[in-house]
Amino acid sequence: HQRIGQALAQDRDVPVAELARHFVHADPASPQARRYSVAAARDAAARLAYEEAVRHWEHAVAASGEAPADRIEAWLELAEARRRTGQGEAAGQAYLRGAELARAGPDPRGLARAALGLHAIGSRLWWPPAEVIALLSEALDTLGPGGNGDPLRPRVLASLARALAWHGLDLPRARTLAAEAVAAARADGDPPTLAA
Repeated sequence: HQRIGQALAQDRDVPVAELARHFVHADPASPQARRYSVAAARDAAARLAYEEAVRHWEHAVAASGEAPADRIEAWLELAEARRRTGQGEAAGQAYLRGAELARAGPDPRGLARAALGLHAIGSRLWWPPAEVIALLSEALDTLGPGGNGDPLRPRVLASLARALAWHGLDLPRARTLAAEAVAAARADGDPPTLAA
């Protein structure tokens, strides 16, 4: 399969999913398996074929090696693909694994993405509100005051404000966070975060 994959890789008309299949079959932990699995997953997601993307991201996770950035990215993308297929519990577990790796990184943006993803699943169905709020709070703290201009910070602020308000927890803090998120979104010219 390795030789077939290498030969097919020279042909630009061969779908990346086929290349990924050959390289994964030859050696599921190889750099080529990771490279083509990531490309196939992104291609599938662009076509809204999230079930297919999940399979490719699972292969990319298996082949992500020891590079922290690759591992974090693969877990977060797998989580997002699972979320889009409606696999709430599996998506949440992948987001939590991504958060764990981001903590060890340390990768503040990865932690923020994991927290936002877990919140997007919905705490009413899958996760205790306290767990979602704790992860969002940790992400906000990790991004630091002002977030150094990071566009994820206003999104984390808005999500944390919504989670606190939705569950009737610490409404004064929710108002403060929401006001800060609105001000940051306006300053950044970020309509989606402003709407959130």
